[in-house]
Amino acid sequence: ELQKVILKNNIAVVYMDKEDYQKAIAILLPLSLDKNVIPNADIYARVFDNLGYSYFKIGNPKALDYLNKALSVQKKEGNNFGMAASYIHLSKYYQNKNTTKTIDYAQLAYRKSSEINSIDDRISALALLIQNSVGNESKKFSLIHLHISDSIKKVRQKAKNNFAKIKYDSKIEKEENLNLKTQKIEDALQL
Repeated sequence: ELQKVILKNNIAVVYMDKEDYQKAIAILLPLSLDKNVIPNADIYARVFDNLGYSYFKIGNPKALDYLNKALSVQKKEGNNFGMAASYIHLSKYYQNKNTTKTIDYAQLAYRKSSEINSIDDRISALALLIQNSVGNESKKFSLIHLHISDSIKKVRQKAKNNFAKIKYDSKIEKEENLNLKTQKIEDALQL
Protein backbone atom coordinates (compact mmCIF):
# COMPACT_ATOMS: atom_id res chain seq x y z
CA GLU A 1 0.00 0.00 0.00
CA LEU A 2 2.84 2.36 0.81
CA GLN A 3 4.37 1.79 -2.63
CA LYS A 4 1.04 2.73 -4.21
CA VAL A 5 1.03 5.96 -2.21
CA ILE A 6 4.57 6.77 -3.36
CA LEU A 7 3.63 6.07 -6.98
CA LYS A 8 0.53 8.25 -6.74
CA ASN A 9 2.61 11.06 -5.23
CA ASN A 10 5.07 10.71 -8.12
CA ILE A 11 2.22 10.84 -10.64
CA ALA A 12 1.05 14.05 -8.96
CA VAL A 13 4.58 15.47 -9.29
CA VAL A 14 4.45 14.75 -13.03
CA TYR A 15 1.19 16.71 -13.24
CA MET A 16 2.86 19.51 -11.27
CA ASP A 17 5.75 19.54 -13.76
CA LYS A 18 3.16 19.82 -16.53
CA GLU A 19 1.56 22.69 -14.57
CA ASP A 20 -1.71 20.76 -14.24
CA TYR A 21 -2.11 21.57 -10.56
CA GLN A 22 -5.80 20.64 -10.41
CA LYS A 23 -5.03 17.04 -11.36
CA ALA A 24 -2.13 17.01 -8.90
CA ILE A 25 -4.45 18.21 -6.13
CA ALA A 26 -7.05 15.60 -7.08
CA ILE A 27 -4.40 12.92 -6.42
CA LEU A 28 -2.68 14.52 -3.43
CA LEU A 29 -5.71 15.53 -1.36
CA PRO A 30 -6.92 11.93 -0.81
CA LEU A 31 -3.31 10.91 -0.08
CA SER A 32 -3.08 13.56 2.65
CA LEU A 33 -5.92 11.74 4.46
CA ASP A 34 -4.73 8.19 3.69
CA LYS A 35 -4.15 6.01 6.78
CA ASN A 36 -0.97 4.66 5.19
CA VAL A 37 0.51 8.13 4.75
CA ILE A 38 -0.10 9.68 8.17
CA PRO A 39 2.26 7.42 10.20
CA ASN A 40 5.04 7.68 7.59
CA ALA A 41 6.57 11.10 8.26
CA ASP A 42 8.70 11.24 5.10
CA ILE A 43 5.85 10.49 2.71
CA TYR A 44 3.43 12.59 4.74
CA ALA A 45 5.73 15.59 4.43
CA ARG A 46 6.24 15.05 0.69
CA VAL A 47 2.51 14.80 0.05
CA PHE A 48 1.82 17.92 2.14
CA ASP A 49 4.63 19.88 0.48
CA ASN A 50 3.42 18.97 -3.00
CA LEU A 51 -0.19 19.68 -2.06
CA GLY A 52 0.79 23.04 -0.56
CA TYR A 53 2.80 23.99 -3.63
CA SER A 54 -0.05 22.97 -5.95
CA TYR A 55 -2.51 25.01 -3.88
CA PHE A 56 -0.11 27.96 -4.08
CA LYS A 57 0.07 27.69 -7.86
CA ILE A 58 -3.73 27.92 -8.18
CA GLY A 59 -3.99 30.72 -5.60
CA ASN A 60 -5.66 28.71 -2.85
CA PRO A 61 -5.07 30.22 0.63
CA LYS A 62 -4.61 26.72 2.15
CA ALA A 63 -1.17 26.59 0.54
CA LEU A 64 0.84 28.16 3.36
CA ASP A 65 -0.57 25.84 6.03
CA TYR A 66 0.38 22.76 4.02
CA LEU A 67 3.84 24.11 3.16
CA ASN A 68 4.58 25.01 6.79
CA LYS A 69 3.30 21.67 8.09
CA ALA A 70 5.52 19.81 5.59
CA LEU A 71 8.56 21.84 6.63
CA SER A 72 7.83 21.26 10.30
CA VAL A 73 7.70 17.48 9.80
CA GLN A 74 10.86 17.49 7.68
CA LYS A 75 12.75 19.46 10.33
CA LYS A 76 11.52 17.12 13.07
CA GLU A 77 12.60 14.07 11.04
CA GLY A 78 15.90 15.63 9.91
CA ASN A 79 14.96 15.14 6.25
CA ASN A 80 17.51 17.42 4.57
CA PHE A 81 16.33 16.76 1.01
CA GLY A 82 12.76 17.49 2.02
CA MET A 83 13.79 20.66 3.85
CA ALA A 84 15.62 21.95 0.77
CA ALA A 85 12.52 21.37 -1.39
CA SER A 86 10.24 22.99 1.21
CA TYR A 87 12.49 26.04 1.49
CA ILE A 88 12.38 26.46 -2.28
CA HIS A 89 8.58 26.16 -2.34
CA LEU A 90 8.22 28.64 0.52
CA SER A 91 10.59 31.04 -1.21
CA LYS A 92 8.45 30.86 -4.34
CA TYR A 93 5.29 31.26 -2.24
CA TYR A 94 6.57 34.56 -0.81
CA GLN A 95 8.15 35.76 -4.06
CA ASN A 96 5.52 38.41 -4.85
CA LYS A 97 4.42 38.94 -1.26
CA ASN A 98 7.48 39.43 0.94
CA THR A 99 10.95 39.85 -0.58
CA THR A 100 12.72 39.40 2.76
CA LYS A 101 11.07 36.02 3.37
CA THR A 102 11.69 35.01 -0.25
CA ILE A 103 15.40 35.70 0.15
CA ASP A 104 15.57 34.11 3.61
CA TYR A 105 13.97 30.87 2.41
CA ALA A 106 16.08 30.85 -0.75
CA GLN A 107 19.24 31.22 1.35
CA LEU A 108 18.11 28.39 3.62
CA ALA A 109 17.44 26.27 0.52
CA TYR A 110 20.86 27.11 -0.87
CA ARG A 111 22.63 26.20 2.38
CA LYS A 112 20.69 22.98 2.83
CA SER A 113 21.13 21.90 -0.80
CA SER A 114 24.86 22.68 -0.56
CA GLU A 115 25.09 20.51 2.58
CA ILE A 116 23.51 17.56 0.83
CA ASN A 117 25.13 18.32 -2.54
CA SER A 118 21.84 18.60 -4.41
CA ILE A 119 22.88 20.49 -7.53
CA ASP A 120 19.37 20.99 -8.94
CA ASP A 121 18.04 22.43 -5.68
CA ARG A 122 21.12 24.62 -5.39
CA ILE A 123 20.54 26.05 -8.85
CA SER A 124 16.84 26.63 -8.07
CA ALA A 125 17.75 28.44 -4.86
CA LEU A 126 20.33 30.55 -6.66
CA ALA A 127 17.80 31.47 -9.36
CA LEU A 128 15.45 32.71 -6.64
CA LEU A 129 18.26 34.66 -4.98
CA ILE A 130 19.25 36.25 -8.29
CA GLN A 131 15.65 37.24 -9.09
CA ASN A 132 14.99 38.75 -5.68
CA SER A 133 18.31 40.32 -4.72
CA VAL A 134 19.62 43.68 -5.83
CA GLY A 135 23.00 45.17 -6.65
CA ASN A 136 26.12 43.35 -5.53
CA GLU A 137 24.12 40.54 -3.92
CA SER A 138 22.47 39.68 -7.21
CA LYS A 139 25.83 39.85 -8.98
CA LYS A 140 27.41 37.56 -6.36
CA PHE A 141 24.66 34.96 -6.76
CA SER A 142 24.84 35.23 -10.56
CA LEU A 143 28.56 34.46 -10.50
CA ILE A 144 28.00 31.44 -8.26
CA HIS A 145 25.20 30.28 -10.56
CA LEU A 146 27.45 30.61 -13.62
CA HIS A 147 30.26 28.71 -11.91
CA ILE A 148 27.98 25.83 -10.91
CA SER A 149 26.31 25.72 -14.33
CA ASP A 150 29.70 25.60 -16.07
CA SER A 151 30.84 22.81 -13.76
CA ILE A 152 27.68 20.82 -14.46
CA LYS A 153 28.11 21.26 -18.21
CA LYS A 154 31.70 20.01 -18.00
CA VAL A 155 30.75 16.97 -15.94
CA ARG A 156 27.85 16.10 -18.25
CA GLN A 157 30.02 16.51 -21.34
CA LYS A 158 32.69 14.29 -19.80
CA ALA A 159 30.04 11.66 -19.04
CA LYS A 160 28.77 11.85 -22.63
CA ASN A 161 32.31 11.46 -23.95
CA ASN A 162 32.95 8.47 -21.68
CA PHE A 163 29.70 6.85 -22.79
CA ALA A 164 30.57 7.41 -26.45
CA LYS A 165 34.00 5.85 -25.90
CA ILE A 166 32.50 2.83 -24.13
CA LYS A 167 29.96 2.42 -26.92
CA TYR A 168 32.68 2.69 -29.60
CA ASP A 169 35.00 0.27 -27.78
CA SER A 170 32.12 -2.19 -27.37
CA LYS A 171 31.32 -1.99 -31.08
CA ILE A 172 34.96 -2.61 -32.01
CA GLU A 173 35.15 -5.54 -29.59
CA LYS A 174 31.98 -7.09 -31.06
CA GLU A 175 33.37 -6.71 -34.57
CA GLU A 176 36.66 -8.32 -33.53
CA ASN A 177 34.81 -11.20 -31.83
CA LEU A 178 32.67 -11.71 -34.92
CA ASN A 179 35.80 -11.71 -37.12
CA LEU A 180 37.47 -14.27 -34.82
CA LYS A 181 34.41 -16.53 -34.92
CA THR A 182 34.25 -16.22 -38.68
CA GLN A 183 37.95 -17.05 -38.92
CA LYS A 184 37.52 -20.12 -36.66
CA ILE A 185 34.63 -21.38 -38.80
CA GLU A 186 36.65 -20.86 -41.98
CA ASP A 187 39.65 -22.64 -40.42
CA ALA A 188 37.43 -25.53 -39.31
CA LEU A 189 35.91 -25.85 -42.81
CA GLN A 190 39.39 -26.05 -44.40
CA LEU A 191 40.37 -29.04 -42.28
